[in-house]
Amino acid sequence: MAEVFVSPGVYTQEIDDTFSPPPGAAAIGAALVGYTKKGPAFLPTTVNSFGQFRDRFGGLNPEFYMPYAANSYLRNSSTLSVTRVLGRGAVAAGTIGFLSFPKLDGLSMSAVSGGCTVVGTIRKRTSGDGDILLSGSPTNFSLSSDGTIVTGLSMDEASGSYIKKVMGTDPQGSHTGEKLTDVYVDAVFDYDVGNLNGTVSGAAGTSSGVAAGTPFSSITANGDAFDDVTGGFAAAQSPWFVSQNAAGAVQNLFRFFTRSHGQIENNSIKFQISNVETSVSSFPQFTLSIRNANDDDNRPEILESYANLNLNPNDPNYIGRAIGDRRVSYDLTQDPPELLFDGDFPNKSKLVRIEMNTGGYPDDSRPAGFRGVGSILAQTGGPAEGDATAREADGLTGVVAVLPTVTNQVRDGVVDKIKVMGINFASPGVSDRLKKTITSASGSTTADPGILFISTTGELGNTGSNVEDDTPVTPSDFTVVNMVSSNSGNFVNSTARRCQGLEDNEALKFVAPVFGGWDG
Repeated sequence: MAEVFVSPGVYTQEIDDTFSPPPGAAAIGAALVGYTKKGPAFLPTTVNSFGQFRDRFGGLNPEFYMPYAANSYLRNSSTLSVTRVLGRGAVAAGTIGFLSFPKLDGLSMSAVSGGCTVVGTIRKRTSGDGDILLSGSPTNFSLSSDGTIVTGLSMDEASGSYIKKVMGTDPQGSHTGEKLTDVYVDAVFDYDVGNLNGTVSGAAGTSSGVAAGTPFSSITANGDAFDDVTGGFAAAQSPWFVSQNAAGAVQNLFRFFTRSHGQIENNSIKFQISNVETSVSSFPQFTLSIRNANDDDNRPEILESYANLNLNPNDPNYIGRAIGDRRVSYDLTQDPPELLFDGDFPNKSKLVRIEMNTGGYPDDSRPAGFRGVGSILAQTGGPAEGDATAREADGLTGVVAVLPTVTNQVRDGVVDKIKVMGINFASPGVSDRLKKTITSASGSTTADPGILFISTTGELGNTGSNVEDDTPVTPSDFTVVNMVSSNSGNFVNSTARRCQGLEDNEALKFVAPVFGGWDG
């Protein structure tokens, strides 16, 4: 621009600010609002490349338009604001039926009753009060719904008649070739199918849509239990990690929530606790590793790792400070939802935030296990025969298959230093067991036993000349892994170092899952 003479030694020059951003205003670029594969819900997030978008919200996916729009825009721009949308209300998941069979060979009984284990669930796509009925064995059974009967089904994943192959898993609608089109398979716990050997039958009689004398049993949930998944979208969470045993009592210490929301977060990561100091009486240290849930112990894929953590709130390595507990809560009564923030420590982990037990715990507390993952309570109205009132009065209850676990570090009589205890993520069907429709849909719930590791003789809580052989006093809602008693049978015997061949801090090493993520 031209200079303008004002007075001797003073000139002015015009500067064109037409395209300059306002002072102090950060560039946010275009804004996209819509559906993505993963990511935080209703939280505007700035990304500066499609690589960042892919890491936070998922890559190109034919089910969603937004990734393609983001990819095109970011080819010619460096900033984009993204807001993911998920469901805010309850979801009608459909009437549920429990795929349940007796454990014992030669036993024939109603499907959902004592002595039976639920190894899967199916749901109706359409509304209706008709029973879902079952008859047969785990490898050869029949299902009936609304007058249609499908025979020759199997819970064996290797079979050509495997239930997921024959019936389909899409809750929105059936596909060509699927049988029993008003029903879809919600979950199958393949890891426990091989343990069931009995047969399901019912009192011969007449049921809705079933010929007289057909021995079917009702597997339909009692009343409307579990028809809806309540609460809207949700992050996945871990169970509470607990302290070491103290005369039959443990303390909740902390638990984690994924920073992203939705069903995809279930079984996405696992938490490994290791290098636990067991001989320190004041705030023992330990290591937390966040691993890919689908890796294996021989080739662990560690996404984040935090060493030398402790439970001392005044220490720089306090786990709450190292991970961060800042959380976003949502007032879903507002449109759009109102975002509220709280927490004491900024989030340093990109994957999770932590919730600490603010009720207090002893200074010598250290992570020694975790509580069990929840499950819906498998209750039905009873056998298929009889009127509805009579069936509900005689309601039956079965047990949902407990998550598979690893409870020792011995392989072929030798301690395997690589082996990690806890949930056995290599078992098929674990991801189905962690779905919100199974862990905490609606209606009554129960939970698996937790896992508690006894790694010092002091945790046995007994006195005597041969304390290591005594039975410890432990909480009743835990599976206890006794690593020190010479009669435990799980480890190479050693009361001094717990496991022969392992250093003091290497023996206690376990993993826990995340569960309950939901799209809404």
